[in-house]
Amino acid sequence: TAGVVFGGSGGASDANVNNESEEYNGTSFSEGNNLNTSRSAICGDGSQTAAFAAIGYLGPPGANSSAFEHYDGTSWTNSTSLPSYPSAFSAGASGGTQTAALAFAGRGPGYLSITASYDGSTWSTRPSMATARSMVGGTGTTSSAFVTGGEITASPSLQTATEEFTGEIPALGYKTLTS
Repeated sequence: TAGVVFGGSGGASDANVNNESEEYNGTSFSEGNNLNTSRSAICGDGSQTAAFAAIGYLGPPGANSSAFEHYDGTSWTNSTSLPSYPSAFSAGASGGTQTAALAFAGRGPGYLSITASYDGSTWSTRPSMATARSMVGGTGTTSSAFVTGGEITASPSLQTATEEFTGEIPALGYKTLTS
């Protein structure tokens, strides 16, 4: 009954990244204040009054972002940017809250296996994932999260595998999903 959606791309091309933010009250969407940085392929999580948006694709000519913003239910505020791996990235997954967040996987350049955590003021690296990939699904907390699916360079490029992050042991449980 209370959500927030943000960023993305509008139109037929990645050239149309935006900074839109919409709040959902259980029945309908209404316009919220915009992100400070327009981007698509964003990681984000939280609640309608305490969300975060991290990284993303800035649009052509292929630039990624390391931006991190907090949402308090009214406005977005820039915060500590993610560290570079070796540069900004997009198309990863995230989980957690404004003061205890995770960001993992992505592209930027190439497929990444990074895991980073946020404690409310600074980002730090955590053990890398077993498989570098982007366009993943995932959720969780800084002590218990998972990443599923995604794309890798090998064939077949689309994955059905999942990795579990349990604090400092990133690939404790590795299982192939079946359909």
